[in-house]
Amino acid sequence: SHRGVRPGDIDAITKAMKKNIFIRSLDLSNNSLGFKGAEAVSKLLFHNKYMSTLDVSNNNIGNKGAQMLVLALNSNESLKSLSMAGNNLGDTFAKTMASVLRQKEETARGLRHLNLSNNRIGIRGGDALADFLETNETITSLNLSWNSLRGKGAVSVINAVINQQKLDLCATTLRYLELSWNGIDDSLAESIGELIKTARVLELLDLSHNRLGPSSSSSMADNIVLNENSRLKTQFRMEKVTIVRY
Repeated sequence: SHRGVRPGDIDAITKAMKKNIFIRSLDLSNNSLGFKGAEAVSKLLFHNKYMSTLDVSNNNIGNKGAQMLVLALNSNESLKSLSMAGNNLGDTFAKTMASVLRQKEETARGLRHLNLSNNRIGIRGGDALADFLETNETITSLNLSWNSLRGKGAVSVINAVINQQKLDLCATTLRYLELSWNGIDDSLAESIGELIKTARVLELLDLSHNRLGPSSSSSMADNIVLNENSRLKTQFRMEKVTIVRY
């Protein structure tokens, strides 16, 4: 992280790690990998069967580089945590990610922790991820903060999680959901309230730095109290909620 690693450097790193059985975590965040670097990392994912954590955040890998990385996940069963935050990837990438996650779910050997924050994911990307989340049994932690879900994209994600929380799925269901900085406003108050009321496994819901007014915030807090099965009581983040004045 923050080492000025460039595409030429990453080739040497990934070649050395292809058969490495000792290093389980690789943090390449905040460098200048670009497409070539992403290509090298994707080849690593094809060969290394021991790495469990990968961080390629803030690397300007581009949509094509991100697509290569995500498709490489199909042949990797060891990776459990992936961060691709801050790569400006957009809705097309989100659709590909959702498709790959759905395929990996069939093997029950998918990712557990996924960070897609700050990637310009909007309504269409939110819809695609929601389709996967509704029956998700693999992802336990999802960070979608600093995106552009706003109303329609956010409500798709929230409704999918509501439906998933109602299902009798195994213990590896979604527990941590971060939706801060997404322009979510009072129009979603009812859906958020329903999520809070039905949450059984969800432990963290981060809605901070959105546009939820005081009445919405108060209603959500009341719903937490009413849900006797909720684990959200101590980890419901609403700090620094943007108060909308009319």
